[in-house]
Amino acid sequence: MTYVWRLVGITMGGQVHKQLTGAGIVTVRDFLGLLSRDQLRLRNIVGGGISDVMWKHTLEHAMSCVSDAKQYVYYCNEGQSNAILFNWNYELKGHICNRQFLDMGLLSSDQKIYLESMSKITYQNYDQISEYGGDMFNFDSVTQFKQRVGLHQ
Repeated sequence: MTYVWRLVGITMGGQVHKQLTGAGIVTVRDFLGLLSRDQLRLRNIVGGGISDVMWKHTLEHAMSCVSDAKQYVYYCNEGQSNAILFNWNYELKGHICNRQFLDMGLLSSDQKIYLESMSKITYQNYDQISEYGGDMFNFDSVTQFKQRVGLHQ
């Protein structure tokens, strides 16, 4: 676990640190989770405590911190046959439908739009997102597959 005060521009016990922890953002993972869900809200929490230039550096530093390889899922139905899959910092990675993973990069434009609209509902139900306990999907291997077949991100 990496504490949020370890990020560039956030001093332990400083104003920004207090504002973040007051909003329940204690770890870099918490920070990145809110960044994925609602960047404007995160920026408003920080307020004027960080300049725009420093904010950019803070975001870059946070994005470079990979905290774990866990994946998270939001089940869209009771039978758990339809779900949205996220990586460790809640970036949308794809759709699970009938136990089959469909990577974002391989979806049609209409499917992507649908999945992105579903992810907004998911973020509103943040407390219902859980760690994915099924087969792990290796996003690097998906990227390598896309490169082999000529698809680009």
